[in-house]
This record gives sequence, C-alpha cells and structure tokens, in this order.
Amino acid sequence: TVPALADALASLTGEPLLGCSLHWPVVALASADAAVLVHIGALGHVPAPLAAVLESEGIAKACLGVTKADKAVLAAEYGTHLVNTIDVASSAAAGGFVLTGGYNAPSSYSVAAALSDLAAQVLGTLLDTSMAGSDFAARSLAPEQIGFAATSAWLLRALATALMWGPVADTPLLHCTVCSRRFASRSILAQHATETGHIAEPWAPPPMSPAPAPVAGARTAGLAPGVER
Repeated sequence: TVPALADALASLTGEPLLGCSLHWPVVALASADAAVLVHIGALGHVPAPLAAVLESEGIAKACLGVTKADKAVLAAEYGTHLVNTIDVASSAAAGGFVLTGGYNAPSSYSVAAALSDLAAQVLGTLLDTSMAGSDFAARSLAPEQIGFAATSAWLLRALATALMWGPVADTPLLHCTVCSRRFASRSILAQHATETGHIAEPWAPPPMSPAPAPVAGARTAGLAPGVER
C-alpha cells in the first residue's frame, strides 16, 4: 500500500546520499542500514513517496549503469524524473580505477560484474551476481533476488562514499608506489609499469571480507499476495 511505502521510505528521506539500483521494473534504494525495493511494474506506476525521493535534488543517488534511456523510460512511462545522480563508474575513473569486463555496453550482467569488481577493489568484498540475469519482472520475487537488489543498492552508496570521501590510504587495491596511481587489476598495473618504467613493487590488496548479507531490515513494496493496491 502507499501508506506502507511512505513509512518504509521515511527512514531514507533524511539521507543526503542513497544507493539506487534499477532491476527493471524494480527500483532499489538503500541507506547505510536499510533498503527499500519497489516493484513499479507490478504497481503499474511510481507511487508518490518514491517519486518524491527520485525527483529530489536534495538527495544524491549513487548509480551504476543507469543510462539516459533508463531515465527516459521512467519519464515517459512513469512520469518520474530521476535527478541528482552520481555515476559510480565515473567517480571510480576519476580516482584512478580502471573498470574491466566489457562495461562499455551495459547490461544486467556487465553492470553487476562491474559493481562486484569495484566492491572487491574499493571495499574488499564481493557481490554474488548469480541473480543479475533473473526475471525481476515476475510478480513475486525470490528472496535471492530481493537480497541481490538490496545489496546492490547498499554497495552503490558505500562505493560512492568511499570514492568521494574515503581516505585513499585505506582503499584495498593495487597501486603504483612510484606515482600512486591506482589500478583494478595486476595486468593493467603491469601495462602501466611497462609504459612508464615504474618498476617498484606494488602493494597487494588485503584478504577479501565476506560478501555483505542482504541489508538488515530490507523491505519490498509492490504487488504481493494479500496486499491491496
């Protein structure tokens, strides 16, 4: 119901930065300690409480792989404009990270792979991407799908925070000890060393932390048995 969704989003509206992941037609938003999933396909529209968050210029939304086409669909089909977005990939590139894995043509698979790659390099954790290509248009989502969408949104916020404000010295990735440029893989670092003559031994990343569990308190809003529209 809309009142239930408004209550679920109330804990997020005071946040200056949220993670925002799109798994058409599911929208996932996350703060540091909560996530809300809204199945706009099942509802057939974007409820006003969700639109208020997506259209708020005062709330930054950390995204990855959200294209102009995605925003156009939200605007044309749902009458909602997604604004004040932060492209985590661009922030990563500005910080010296190099995304690999065919991200030039975003798809559900490549976006999830890129997110997992960045999470490993910046946060020292991994994202289980097995649900990336699953059917999020289904009227009832599996717990694994809910966990994947919620965790993706949570990671996007964590990445944006680390890339924009986190101390560089604490980021667990490979970097050149001569020029301090950071790299997402040993092969790219090796190429850099060949091109520049920087042959100093790079720091190795620390052991990976366990992948984060689905965000505690994650909730969904959409069409479900026994829920009135």
